[in-house]
Amino acid sequence: MFHSNFVILKHLLCLLIVTFIRNPEVQQVIKNSVEYMKSIKDDPKYSKVIEDCRNTDERCSEWAIGSGCEDNHAYMKLHCSPACQSCDFVLDKMTECAFDPNGKDAIDVGGMDGLFERMIQVAHDSNWHPTVLSRPAKKDDTSCEEDITNPCIDGPWVIRKSALYCFIM
Repeated sequence: MFHSNFVILKHLLCLLIVTFIRNPEVQQVIKNSVEYMKSIKDDPKYSKVIEDCRNTDERCSEWAIGSGCEDNHAYMKLHCSPACQSCDFVLDKMTECAFDPNGKDAIDVGGMDGLFERMIQVAHDSNWHPTVLSRPAKKDDTSCEEDITNPCIDGPWVIRKSALYCFIM
């Protein structure tokens, strides 16, 4: 709780300092931002996003003048939340993109290696002559000589087929 309040106070102090430097329209946006942040700082609804609800650029208040928050709303409402008074947008994004603790991995551990190894084998069997420029280190006892998919170069999967490159890191 202390850290959260400190972040808010630090943010508000920066806004107040800028108030003395900027034009009257920017000063009004800053004043409204300060009032907005004060109004939501103790609301439990925003407790998980209060530290993320901030102006990430010093020009946010300038950009918010007029219809700035609507003209580029996806960026402004997320990265200039106090200036656009859009912490609810930040909250919605965090809720939409939240990690599902009951979710299942799309690919099992080692699954990408298996996918690429099958891809190389099918390409080789089809006479497409792919070139493996690098791949992650082998985890089993297969030597490079026994495995056409392993060029003995440790790195991310990089496969070349003519002018087409696939990079997986």
